[in-house]
Amino acid sequence: MKTLTGLSEPILNLDGEVLREINGKEITVGSIIANSLARGSSEEPVRAMDVAIKIHNANGDIELEDADFALAERAVKEDRLINNMAKAAALSALNGQPGP
Repeated sequence: MKTLTGLSEPILNLDGEVLREINGKEITVGSIIANSLARGSSEEPVRAMDVAIKIHNANGDIELEDADFALAERAVKEDRLINNMAKAAALSALNGQPGP
């Protein structure tokens, strides 16, 4: 089991400003990881969606099985739709480090 922290941390641009969706909602580390899992293509789509929903609905730190953690990390690394700012923040959180 691994603990995933910092899911509610916002993604910041180079000026330290919060990145936002078109509707004005903050983009968070958790939303990046959950969406990477949801839109990805894996050999375990049901498991990927279960983990995505768990991360999306989290209200703080969560515990993930090692296999689920690896699935999330792989999804973020392979996601070609997110920029380096978001990917770096998500991977930092997955590695238990503060975002860039």
